[in-house]
Amino acid sequence: MALSQSDIPWLRNLLQTALKNGASIRTILRAIEDALERGYRPRGHSQDTLDLSLLILRLGGRNLLTLHQHTSFVKIAPTVGCITQDIIQQNIGSVALTPRTQAGLKKLRGTALEEAAVFLSQSNSIGGLCWTHSPLVDVALNNYHSALNISHALTAGRVHLGKEVSVVGAHLFGEDMFYPILAAPTCKLENGDTTRRKAGHHTFVQISLSFTSPRYGTLSNLPGLNLLTGEYEITLDFDYKHVLKRFGTLLRSRNGMRLNNGRCINATMLQRYLMWIDGVDEAWALKLLYPDDPQDVPRAIELINAINSLADIDPTDQCVDTIADVDAIKILAGILRSLLRPFIDITLSLTEQVISLSCFAHLLYACYWDQQRLLMPNQLYYDSQTLFKNIIFCIAKQQTLDPTAPFTLQSSQWYVL
Repeated sequence: MALSQSDIPWLRNLLQTALKNGASIRTILRAIEDALERGYRPRGHSQDTLDLSLLILRLGGRNLLTLHQHTSFVKIAPTVGCITQDIIQQNIGSVALTPRTQAGLKKLRGTALEEAAVFLSQSNSIGGLCWTHSPLVDVALNNYHSALNISHALTAGRVHLGKEVSVVGAHLFGEDMFYPILAAPTCKLENGDTTRRKAGHHTFVQISLSFTSPRYGTLSNLPGLNLLTGEYEITLDFDYKHVLKRFGTLLRSRNGMRLNNGRCINATMLQRYLMWIDGVDEAWALKLLYPDDPQDVPRAIELINAINSLADIDPTDQCVDTIADVDAIKILAGILRSLLRPFIDITLSLTEQVISLSCFAHLLYACYWDQQRLLMPNQLYYDSQTLFKNIIFCIAKQQTLDPTAPFTLQSSQWYVL
């Protein structure tokens, strides 16, 4: 009845926008329901919209007209079926990548995706299916039976809706732009952390750096640095925020981290000492150790900073057991501070950042050599050292190509996604 009475504002705009964006029927119906409940108002030339436009004009003036000139908008073709060279080449042409003197890197990142099948008018096919299993069914929408076949394949579990979209792109050091060249839905059955790590190791940690490489003279003089790479000296990398989050998760766990003096730092121990810090009460300590969202990166950083503050407290007037605990906390703080500070302290020079990360890598190695898995899982140790190695390689590559070009530590990381 609401539709027949045209009670939904700008229904035509809502439908046109949803269809243009390839929204599923479920998404369209949800938007209509929101509009019925007045929880969603499609954008249109209402009086409210005009008033808002006038306000923006008064505040920003003609400077707003430069937005389009200084903002890049990139549209790439989504992957339907298997990943092919053709789709990658097409997307490279779409983002208009031109030769540069800066070094760069390829990045892979998973981004949340609405689990829904969508119609892609450009290819007359169904998108939104995971790229690994979608070749098991013909995704071309030729007739009604094509749609039924896809529906039956989804129901039977032979193909799956994408839970995430894996985005692969290029990032050039010294630039803020990210150039996406591939977007492939994944059901995550083939794309877990263990699978990615194993595949990355077999692909990018296999070939010894050639002595003819322009970077060999510098990198071979860094004792302990792993010089194994992939083809074209491509190195594996992990997101530093993910590494920090996993340190936080480990410290909150029952097993915790066992340091060289035999002390185990876990949630139970930290709960005992965190309230030594000025301004930290029991409620705040519990929130640091038992957050609502264990995947919360800022909360993990808060915990690391609290441990760093705890290490600055002098325990000389305490018992022997307490002094041993604080000594372990000081060792741990030295490791975590050396990892975190280069990424959050903008006053550090690149040299100071590398010195700090080198300290992190060496301290971590010394503790891991002594305690092995009692310190941390092998996977976290691997990812942490790989993170440091990639940064060193990226700096060396940029020095070779153009030592005058800008480079920041974050240039080698995933955050631009």
